[in-house]
Amino acid sequence: MEQETTSIKYKAGKAFYDFFYSQLYSVTNKTEKQRIKAYVYSFTTFIIVGIIDIVIKYIYDSGIRNFNNDIREFSLLLIGTIVFINLFLFLIPMYSFRDYLQMAKEKVFPLILEYTGDLKPVKFEELDISWDYIFGLHCFTSKFYHNFSRDVIKGKFRNLDLNIAEIELTSGQRYYNTVFNGLFCAIPIEKNINGYMVIKKQGFSFDSLRNTDKKIDFPYKEFEKCYDVYSTDKKFTLDIMTQDFANRLMFLAKQGLNKNLIISIENDNSNKTYINMSFFSFRDLFEVSIFKSAKNPKTYLPVLKDILNLLYVIEVLDIKNFKNPQEEINNENN
Repeated sequence: MEQETTSIKYKAGKAFYDFFYSQLYSVTNKTEKQRIKAYVYSFTTFIIVGIIDIVIKYIYDSGIRNFNNDIREFSLLLIGTIVFINLFLFLIPMYSFRDYLQMAKEKVFPLILEYTGDLKPVKFEELDISWDYIFGLHCFTSKFYHNFSRDVIKGKFRNLDLNIAEIELTSGQRYYNTVFNGLFCAIPIEKNINGYMVIKKQGFSFDSLRNTDKKIDFPYKEFEKCYDVYSTDKKFTLDIMTQDFANRLMFLAKQGLNKNLIISIENDNSNKTYINMSFFSFRDLFEVSIFKSAKNPKTYLPVLKDILNLLYVIEVLDIKNFKNPQEEINNENN
């Protein structure tokens, strides 16, 4: 099956450049001034710190040990003071850079989210899901003990309610190991599943799914070369994994979108079913570099493409028409 051309991917091309120069360019004026300020502070600090290091090295090489006690104590005090000033100077570009990031998040990125669809940044507490729900999911490679949320997005796409969070999950009590760093999306669907179902790239290491009895085999040979499917509800999974749905997943695999994607279908504590997707990215989604102009659309393309890839997967999988198999049978009988 050859997947039809969808409407969302074109937004990363010429359409975004037209949107940027017509609606975003004027907004980025203040952001660019703050970026230049942060850049100048960083460069100036680098020069001053370099000079200070040379002074410290000169004082030390002059032979502090050969000075009398008064001079030696003064020299050590001077070095300590210089080191303190050195550390203090690093705070200036740090605060300036923080202000630049904050300005970009508040002024620019909300407009980019609106461009991709009916999406907006919110607080984690405004999502329909909770950390308790995330802690029990099987769409992460292993169990984790610590969580951190950077940026959170909520809205609609194709008449679907989206809960999107950029999160970092770590395991270990004494030494932290990153289990997941990237985008997580939860979409409520009208389904009933007994347990969970997980779709992941074939051969992808998955510590939380070592029970081979839960692995489901399919007659689609090409599909099994790309994906592994685990489930505690075999009947539900076989009903869902139709030839059409397998083909849609294969279409994503051909474009390399299955490499960092894990999909799970699971219930929350209130027995509401969600289809969950996790995308590994290992970078801060809304973080921009001070070395790239805020008035250049290419600066924001990585953020835009991460969001569009997520929406594209939703579009290709046709989740808005993801009906309960039992409901389809009842509709046919009626």
